[in-house]
Amino acid sequence: MNTNKNRLQTQADQFLLQHFSPAAVLINAEGDIICINGRHGKYLEVPSSKDNWNIHVMAHKDLQHDLSVAIQKAQEQVEPVNIRNLALDINIINLTVQAISEPKALLGLLMVVFTDVVTPVKSPRIKHGCAEKEALNKLKQAHEESQSLREKLQSASEELNTSKEELQSASAELHSINEELHSKNEEMQTVNTELVNKVDDLSWVNNDMKKLLDSTEIATIFLDNNQHIRRFTPHISTLFFLMPSDVGRPLSDLVNNLNYLDLKNNVSKVLDTLMFIEKEVTASNERWFKVRIMPYRTHENLIDGVVITFIDITDSKRVEAGLENTRKELEKTLEDLERIFSLSAYMVCLTSPEGNFQKVSPAFSETLGFSEKEFLTKPFVDFVHPDDKESTAAKMEPLARGIPIIKFPNRYMCKDGSYKWLEWTARSFVEGGDIYAIAYDITDRKIAEQKLERITLKYEAHK
Repeated sequence: MNTNKNRLQTQADQFLLQHFSPAAVLINAEGDIICINGRHGKYLEVPSSKDNWNIHVMAHKDLQHDLSVAIQKAQEQVEPVNIRNLALDINIINLTVQAISEPKALLGLLMVVFTDVVTPVKSPRIKHGCAEKEALNKLKQAHEESQSLREKLQSASEELNTSKEELQSASAELHSINEELHSKNEEMQTVNTELVNKVDDLSWVNNDMKKLLDSTEIATIFLDNNQHIRRFTPHISTLFFLMPSDVGRPLSDLVNNLNYLDLKNNVSKVLDTLMFIEKEVTASNERWFKVRIMPYRTHENLIDGVVITFIDITDSKRVEAGLENTRKELEKTLEDLERIFSLSAYMVCLTSPEGNFQKVSPAFSETLGFSEKEFLTKPFVDFVHPDDKESTAAKMEPLARGIPIIKFPNRYMCKDGSYKWLEWTARSFVEGGDIYAIAYDITDRKIAEQKLERITLKYEAHK
């Protein structure tokens, strides 16, 4: 029962508001319509677009000026603004504008009320004094409104001038800033171009360095001051099991094929002393590597880790071992030759292509009487008999071209001034090289031949 009464009460209130209360509009400070109550067709013209529901646009043309003045004035005072007896076509209305301060939900909004004025059929006669007073009041109100508008216009003009000056100042500052920005932009473009060139140069240098490291086939590891992997060359994979993801890991965590237990300690020593360390170490498969640990110096001459290079010297070691074996064999051969020189009963010698003794066996001294030193300080032609020098020199030319001489006799001077007959067999194994020779003392044979020749001559003479 109570619910029905409440519903009837609400419907009655709505009927009274729609049919007996004046038309009212709730607006904001800009004139945008929030809500409308009552019949408003005489006062407001509904626009075709719902996006432009503003009371200044929708107001009847005869109301627009007074409505704007009333709204402006209502925002400046607490009391409502009442403008009476406004002519609207054939109707007379009163206009009331009230700024709302309570409740808080409506604070800042304005209520505009249009009230129709009922015109009596017969107007009572208005006394001349009353009409003149009412005209003066309207004139005074209009003068106040005009004065208020002048003050507002003056204030707006001053604000406009101030804003114009500020705008000109801001424009000048903006122009100055724009010029500075343009200058900075040009500088930035120049710096950017230089930076791009430097990046390109750095890229080329890095590429060249990478190609150089790859082409040298030298395994290299770069470590930081904490002995963490910074970078490495591809050839390091033959010694360390490294992958790109290992960058940043400690060196001590990595497995390698080197027989080098002091690697970590030596790296620490280089970082402490800044003196490089070089060692030759072995690896698996009987390979040898020369390990060089050096401080890594930056362009600013700061120490930023170490560089470790591993140079494969396996071939060099094999050649070195081969040379060592050859040296030992050569030493043994020389020892054997020395024994042959010392023990040989024959006169064995080694001479240069220029004809100087380089080595003689003891049989030379035993046969001719000169010491080894005396033989080595003179050309061998100085020991040849003057009558045999020409023939001896003639044999040297083919001998120098590698043509051996066999059983060539000539006479050699002895220490006591006598001469002995020697029979030479000599050869140079390399054209223009040293000459190897062996001589036999045939003096007794030559004496016997001479005696036989004399006896033969006597026999032939007595015949």
